[in-house]
Amino acid sequence: MAKYLNLDDINSEKRLLTVGGKEFDVTEMPIKVMLFLNSRTVERRKENSEVLFSDYFDALHTWFKEQNGDITTAWMEEHIGGSQLKQIIHAVFVPLLNPSPVAFVEKEALTKTAPKKE
Repeated sequence: MAKYLNLDDINSEKRLLTVGGKEFDVTEMPIKVMLFLNSRTVERRKENSEVLFSDYFDALHTWFKEQNGDITTAWMEEHIGGSQLKQIIHAVFVPLLNPSPVAFVEKEALTKTAPKKE
């Protein structure tokens, strides 16, 4: 008997972040941003360090720039303070880098529990 996992139907609420008068969709972290943070984590471990705020800032810049090509590091420095960056790390990065586990189920269970699309 086969078990299934349909990652196309994972129900995630849209999450929008407003900062500096601009709105960004932070529902799903782009793979480019995730791979960047993974690479930085490896580099920092080699240095006996942890991921730095500047690493998160660079990752956030990449993410925001992907959604709005006009976003520059200067714009971010002007509109995002240190406490805001900490909040973004805890509210956005941490949950997306540590998602709840999912499980493979019998195919019939997928149709019973799949959320209805609006």
